[in-house]
Amino acid sequence: FLNPKRLVLTSIVFACRLSGVSPFQGESVEETCRNITEVKYEFNPKHFEPISQQGKDFITSLLVKNPK
Repeated sequence: FLNPKRLVLTSIVFACRLSGVSPFQGESVEETCRNITEVKYEFNPKHFEPISQQGKDFITSLLVKNPK
């Protein structure tokens, strides 16, 4: 059974494996944690340009706050 927290963790791991960085990366640890909590992310072109749209869509599909 996959709960929402596991899906977010899975998406972070997947994004990091594909690009080498987290899409939640902030200027500080606090900002990064806030970005995760608020599900605020960005596919920085510098790191995510080589990633296919399907890969980014897959990551995005896992990053849904409070799925019903």
